[in-house]
Amino acid sequence: MKKYNLRYLVLSFMLLISINYSAIAQLHSTSKKAISHYNSALSNYRLMDYEGAKREVDAAIQRDSDFIEAYLLKSEIYTDLKNYPIAIESYKNVIRIDDNFFPSSYYNIGRLMVLRGNYNEAKEYLRKFLNKNVSVKSLNQKAKRNIKICEFALNAIENPVDFNPVNLGPMINTQYDEYWPSITADNQTLVITRLEPIAPQGYSSKEKKAENFYVSTSDNGIWSEATELGPPINTDRNEGAQSLSADGHFMYYTSCNRPDGFGRCDIYVS
Repeated sequence: MKKYNLRYLVLSFMLLISINYSAIAQLHSTSKKAISHYNSALSNYRLMDYEGAKREVDAAIQRDSDFIEAYLLKSEIYTDLKNYPIAIESYKNVIRIDDNFFPSSYYNIGRLMVLRGNYNEAKEYLRKFLNKNVSVKSLNQKAKRNIKICEFALNAIENPVDFNPVNLGPMINTQYDEYWPSITADNQTLVITRLEPIAPQGYSSKEKKAENFYVSTSDNGIWSEATELGPPINTDRNEGAQSLSADGHFMYYTSCNRPDGFGRCDIYVS
């Protein structure tokens, strides 16, 4: 089996959107049509045309079932789309063809299995990755940390704690993502972060989205409909990770890419 250059390890730290494999090394396929489909898939992926990327990468694999770079691209496409079963299967095909081509496939499979709650299998792949002795310190540390996550999760599953979560209902929860709840000490005011399209024309993964704050108040334990906090706090940029003072008079939060910022993200107080 051929030994490939460890330059491919850098792919663990960035998306294929910034990589052109044909510029790094000769693609490992003898089918010109497969390579053509692969290059089209890569171009579509760079443009975030996921449907086109999926169609073209599948066409490349249909032309050459051992086209290792195509499987690697497919795994990244489906990871972006959060379709982890297909991403995992694609990484497994990379390993099937040549387990030394991209050793970080083991780590990526383990990481995705952690996200799916397959903790026993995740541990196996993470340990296989560590046994590859990849000379990327940060990735090895992440693998070890994920193994600890698996062990903690498995122990928690074996030793469950009674709890009764109650959904806050449609006044708080919508079709969008709501998270990071902050509540005042008197349990009367709730602030959440909501990720939503900037232009409210319906929800789509291709739309530009931003994080904004929404606030709700409690009346005898019944929460009012969450309403947008509005400007000047909410902008067309991202605001999130809020923390309320005990008396509810101050809120500290993070906002990113504002013209008055000192870094990429800064801490603000209102």
